Amino acid sequence: MKKYTIIILFVLIQLSILAAPSIRFERTDVEEKNANFVTATYSFGINIILDSLEYCSNVSFELYHNQTRHIKFSDYNRSEDWLINNDWSQVVTIVGNLPVDSASDKATIVIEAGTIHPASTNSPSHPKVIHLKFVVAPSAMNGGILEFTIGKIRAVYYDEEIIDTLIPFTFKVAYNIHSFVNVWPGDVDCNGLVDAVDISLIGKHLTEPKNSRSFKRQYASILWQPQLCIAWDTLPATFADCDGNGVVTTSDIAVVFVNYGKIHSDFCNVSPTGPIIESNNNLQLASNNGIVSKIDNSFLSDNKVISIAISNYSEDICGVAGIIDYNGLDIELEGIKAGDMFGEQVITTFYNNKDTKLAAFCIAIDKNYTPDYLTNNVAELYIKENDHSIDSINIIDFIAFDNFGNIKQLNQTYTSIKLEKENTFTANTFDDKLILSNIKELESISILNYLGSEVANFVPNTNNKYSIEILPVGIYFVVAKTKNIIYTTKFVIIR
Repeated sequence: MKKYTIIILFVLIQLSILAAPSIRFERTDVEEKNANFVTATYSFGINIILDSLEYCSNVSFELYHNQTRHIKFSDYNRSEDWLINNDWSQVVTIVGNLPVDSASDKATIVIEAGTIHPASTNSPSHPKVIHLKFVVAPSAMNGGILEFTIGKIRAVYYDEEIIDTLIPFTFKVAYNIHSFVNVWPGDVDCNGLVDAVDISLIGKHLTEPKNSRSFKRQYASILWQPQLCIAWDTLPATFADCDGNGVVTTSDIAVVFVNYGKIHSDFCNVSPTGPIIESNNNLQLASNNGIVSKIDNSFLSDNKVISIAISNYSEDICGVAGIIDYNGLDIELEGIKAGDMFGEQVITTFYNNKDTKLAAFCIAIDKNYTPDYLTNNVAELYIKENDHSIDSINIIDFIAFDNFGNIKQLNQTYTSIKLEKENTFTANTFDDKLILSNIKELESISILNYLGSEVANFVPNTNNKYSIEILPVGIYFVVAKTKNIIYTTKFVIIR
C-alpha cells in the first residue's frame, strides 16, 4: 500500500508541475529569428506574458538584469489584457526602479499590473502583463550576455475561489549583445588573412534572403585598416560587407582582390560562422596559393553547358562576379568552370543556395599573372539534365573589377538563353565530317574536348557539315550558338 501511495503522490506532483504557470518574454522590436540578441545604440521591447494561468486579475514581481552600465530601462506600456469595457481607470500599473547594486551588477525593477476588480471568470486568462522598453548604450561590449531574472512573483486568480499565492518558480532569459566590431575590408572569415575562402563566404551572403537589419560603416573605405561597424543582425554578414555600404553585393568581391594576401592579427573580436563552401567534384576551389589546380571534369558529360559571356570590357579588368537567378526554372545547377577569357591562371569560386535558387560566382586572374584576354567567354555554367525546356537564365549584379577596386557593370552577350533537349539537336560524324541537324541561323560553333577546353571552332555554313580530320579519336562537345539560343550535345570520333 505504501508503494502505491508513493506512486500516486509522484503523479500528483508531476501533474502540478505541468499545470504550473510559466513566464514568457516576447520581443517586439525584431523578428523571432533575431530575438536572441540586442544591439548597441538601439532600443528593444519585451512583452512579459503569464502563460497557463486562467482568470488572473493581478500580477506583481521583481525584474532583475545585469549589464547595468550599458542596459537602461526607458519606458513601459500598459497591457490591454487588463481592460474591462475599455476603461483604463480600472487598470492598475505600477513600475519602480530600486537603486542599482553596482557591486553585484544588478538592477531591480518592481512591477505590478492588473485590474481593480476581484478575480472572477471575467478576469483575463494567460495575460500579457506589461510591455517594457530598454536601450542599449554604445559602450556595450560585443559578445556580452544580458540576463533577465524574475523573482518574488505573486498572482491573484480565480479557481472556484479567489487565490492569492506566490508562484513557486524562478524565470531567467539571456540575450547576446551585438555591438561595434572591427571590420578589415576583405577578411570575411576573420582569420587574419584575405584569400579565396573570403570570396566564397561573400557568395553565401549574396544568395541568402535579405530580411535582417544591416548597418553602414561611418567612415567606410577599402583601406587595409580596422573599421568600426555595428554588428549586423546576421553577424557574419557584417564582415562580408567589404566596402561598408550596408549591403552585400558582388562589388565586395572586388575589395577581396584589392587586399588579397594581406594579413592582420586583430581577428575582429568575434567568431562568425565558418566558411560554408560546396566542395564536390563539380566545383573548382582555390588551393593554398590562390591558384586553381586542374580537376577532373568528367561530370560534364552528363550536363548541359551555358556560356556566360560579356559584351563590354576593357583589358585592365582582373575579374568578374555575378549572381545567377534561376527562380522559376526547373533546373539544378551542378557547377561552374572558368572560361578562357583570362587564360589558365585563375581563381574560381561558386556558391549555390538551392533554397533561394540563387548562385554567386567569381572568376578572376591571380594577382601574380597578366591576363591573356583570349575571348569574352567568362565562364561555363553546368546544368543537370532535365526534361523541361528553359526560357532564360539571368545574371544579376554582374560586374567586372580591376586590382584597384574600380567597378564596371557588365552586359551579357546572351541575355536570353534557351537550352534545347539533346534529341532536338544532333551531332553525328561521317567520313571525318561533323554533321549538325535540327538547327538554323547559327552564329558560331565551338568544339570542346573532354576537359572542357576549346579545340576547334567553325564559321557556320549552309549545309552544317564541318571537317574534323585534325581532331584525334575521343569524346567531344559541340556548342552551337544562335542569337538567343545555345545548343549543346556530345559526339564521339572513332576511326
